[in-house]
Amino acid sequence: MSRIDGLISELSPAGVPHAILSEIATFSDTRSDVSSLTSETYVGVDNMLSNKRGIRPAKQVPVSGKVTGYTEGDILLGNIRPYLKKIWLATGSGGCSGDVLAIRITPSSVGQVAPAFLFYLLSSDGFFNFSMKHARGGKMPRGSKPAIMNYRIPIPPLRVQEEIVRILDTFMELEAELEAELEARKTQYEVVRDSLVSFDGDLEGHPLSEMIHEMCPEGIDWDRLGELVRIRNGRDYKHLPEGPIPVYGSGGVIASVSESAHPGPSVLIPRKGSLGNLYFVSFPFWTVDTIFFTEVGDRLAPKFFYYFLESAELENLNEAGGVPSLTQAKLNELKIPVPPLGIQQEIVRILDSFNTLVNDISSGLPAEIAARRKQYEYYRDKLLTFEELAA
Repeated sequence: MSRIDGLISELSPAGVPHAILSEIATFSDTRSDVSSLTSETYVGVDNMLSNKRGIRPAKQVPVSGKVTGYTEGDILLGNIRPYLKKIWLATGSGGCSGDVLAIRITPSSVGQVAPAFLFYLLSSDGFFNFSMKHARGGKMPRGSKPAIMNYRIPIPPLRVQEEIVRILDTFMELEAELEAELEARKTQYEVVRDSLVSFDGDLEGHPLSEMIHEMCPEGIDWDRLGELVRIRNGRDYKHLPEGPIPVYGSGGVIASVSESAHPGPSVLIPRKGSLGNLYFVSFPFWTVDTIFFTEVGDRLAPKFFYYFLESAELENLNEAGGVPSLTQAKLNELKIPVPPLGIQQEIVRILDSFNTLVNDISSGLPAEIAARRKQYEYYRDKLLTFEELAA
């Protein structure tokens, strides 16, 4: 910060000029033929990642016609539901859908505004809040292009911009390293989990083979899920007063009420929508009719049952053509391994430690990433705030 303060004192002691976006940038007016685009160079809102995480390859590319062209240094904004904060600084040329805005620095401003500096300005929560304030539409609000071009920004000297970009890039690189480590840990967790809950075939290679030989030398028992677990249907909650008990749907907690359907622990299994979106709940809860809850018998540890289902790829049990769905009948026929409880508890102990590392927002890598992001946002906001030059 002291270096930037020094640069501002040297280069702009009376304050920093401000301008509306249209004075230094415009929307791209170039067109790109879709025949020249690939999944790597076509950008639609569906392959832009929320919360300022850039883009991923497109699943679908238009087969004919032309789309808005973009080039390296353009800033692409997802203009549907601005609160999703979809933004990317283009690293090459390509084309984007009509729901993506390509903002380009004008030729006359190229030497005055660094693309990366403008990207950080437009990545701020202040900009996205401004865009939402002027958006039109109910369920699918769309940002107003005229309003976006009226967004006011500071334009410090180029050397100041470059120093700010250097600092913020460093923060982003550190966060990207943590994100990459988290993804690697998640992959490792899935490998370890699948190896621990798999009891098919020869068990000599099982991570707990010695325990297995000692506690069940004749092998592991298997049984139908319906013989081990009781599946219960959720119910509507709207007649209940508000309270401290969470209400779960297939997408997670949707409300809180005064009564519970079950005291926990239980494994919650979506019957509609995201079938693999399982929840282990160790406290009282309520569920709606889009998600089953379970009562686990005394032969299974509830958390072991949860980890087994995580690896079971329940999506493959889908019987619907439209919205994915599960039936109790299909679930009840699922074969479940039933090792001795001592082995189940050891598997839970191992996987709980991994789970904390990769999923716990109060500790482990997610907590470290959240702290780093909070630190980055604090410094970004300070670095991008300037005293305005008097008119």
